[in-house]
Amino acid sequence: MTITPKQFNVSISFIKSLKRLYQEQKTLKARPHGGGNPSIITDERFSWLRVQIEKNSDLLLEELCLLFEKKFNISIAISTMDQNLRKRKITRKKNLSRSKTRKSNATGSPR
Repeated sequence: MTITPKQFNVSISFIKSLKRLYQEQKTLKARPHGGGNPSIITDERFSWLRVQIEKNSDLLLEELCLLFEKKFNISIAISTMDQNLRKRKITRKKNLSRSKTRKSNATGSPR
């Protein structure tokens, strides 16, 4: 029984690449992942960030990014900072009174 590409709705080139893979490696196992780009926030840099957060847990993500850029001369997006903090399970408890002060200063009128 011959299996045709039409039976599995795939192209002929896909079948050829599977055949070549099997001939070269004697298996059809998926190849390991290539690795991707290394993180901008290394363990050493993250240790520094952790200290900054412990000193002042009221820092906004934007402020953390600015501090990081000043220290390491590397610009980092707010979303990247947020993803790294979440990935390492770092939470930042906000001080409600300081948050209100920021808002009133930004609008020019107290709330």
